Amino acid sequence: MFITDICSLKKYKGEVGIEIEVEGEDLPPEGPLGWRKEEDGSLRGESGEFVLERPCSRNSVGTFLSRIYDAYEENESYIVASPRQSVHIHINVQDVPADKIFNYILLFLMFEPMLVRYCGEGRSNNLFCLRSSDAEYLLTSLEKAAASGSLMELGSDALRYSAINVNALFKYGSLEFRSMRGATDQKTLEDWVGMLLKLKDFAISIENPKELLAMFRSMDTFSFAQTVFGEYTHILYNSESQEEMIESARSVKMIAYMGDWDKLRGDRQPPSYAAAFSTAVIDTMGASIYRDIRRQRESLEGIQSIEQMLEEAAESEEEEVRMEERLGRELDDEEVQDRVANLEIIDREEGEVQW
Repeated sequence: MFITDICSLKKYKGEVGIEIEVEGEDLPPEGPLGWRKEEDGSLRGESGEFVLERPCSRNSVGTFLSRIYDAYEENESYIVASPRQSVHIHINVQDVPADKIFNYILLFLMFEPMLVRYCGEGRSNNLFCLRSSDAEYLLTSLEKAAASGSLMELGSDALRYSAINVNALFKYGSLEFRSMRGATDQKTLEDWVGMLLKLKDFAISIENPKELLAMFRSMDTFSFAQTVFGEYTHILYNSESQEEMIESARSVKMIAYMGDWDKLRGDRQPPSYAAAFSTAVIDTMGASIYRDIRRQRESLEGIQSIEQMLEEAAESEEEEVRMEERLGRELDDEEVQDRVANLEIIDREEGEVQW
């Protein structure tokens, strides 16, 4: 299933859309080739928003950005560092299957703290690009969408001011990333687009969000980040990243395990809930969420009983522990400690094993 299967959208071949909000003096009176200049009521003084007329290929991002920065130089523009301005990047996902779109969203959320930090001071807690930790409505909507096997739960206009605007799926067939600060240099913007495309490419390569979380659990956090971001890892990863990534993965794991990924792919077979839920997930469910999922499961024809599901999940968890023990014996002490830090973070207040 693709977003174009459920929405009537104009088809675009280009992959990257860019919107640059600016305030300053002696700004270009109109957009250079390939750009248009629009008024933006949220800006003050001499201002405007430069918008790509149509999405461009990933290989031409630098060319189009050069035209904007050359126009600044030709007009001797002075760009004010204002908190009101920002850069919004749209990544076209019209040709990305729905379950891979979830991969993309969850992958961004797993790296969200470090990505927003890269976007500049003042971007955290910004009301026009809220992180999932600041506005949990996005996580709630993703849980509903995953459990129902439908992207339509993400169509609320209330989601448009998240750091990742999923509402753009229904308007343009894109995911909009809103966190980047306004007054910045061309190299920073090119790297930012590069990071977002790395996320997309990796998301497409993974089967579904359950597989994504399984891969995260099997690696230390730096190796996982390096696998995703490659040459950008050294720009993003710092001393806070391990704890941030583990906490972020914890916040999205319910979405990954609740998902009806077969339905989102368009498969007609009912999902295997025994495989979808581990005892660790069951243990960490809130009572109300657990009751909702239980009702959904029991309403499906031919679904296994909850008792049988839990027994099979427990067996799967025991096998996973045995595999980890065998793997641990093959690693040196330093690697074991790093793996344990990623897989078995102990909640000191509740005594709950988390990852």
